[in-house]
Amino acid sequence: MKIAHHIDLDSTSFWEVAISEISCSKSPEGENLVLLYCNMISPLLVCDSTVRSVRTFRLYPSATCHYEFQNVQYVPVEQRRFQDIRIDFLTTYGLYIPFQDRTTPTNVVLQIRKNYRW
Repeated sequence: MKIAHHIDLDSTSFWEVAISEISCSKSPEGENLVLLYCNMISPLLVCDSTVRSVRTFRLYPSATCHYEFQNVQYVPVEQRRFQDIRIDFLTTYGLYIPFQDRTTPTNVVLQIRKNYRW
């Protein structure tokens, strides 16, 4: 996703990002455990691998796909200057999840905040 303007987060502060909501067209067949990867976050340890996964959730087959996460999980931002944000949906086996209806866009709501605890 290309943003209209460059985002330049204050380099003297620590920042974190979370995904709070996802809307998409018809979800793929079969129940999938999904990892959402994001290019702007710091790598995290997931099982035995270091990955840029910002969220894990179970994707159920349905005619419409809408998830609002009540327990928003923030992860550290590594890339503080950006204009492109890439979000990938992959299964735990590393397979990309295709969405059948290309006419309906997939929307991902990101929350970026300054972390005062570090």
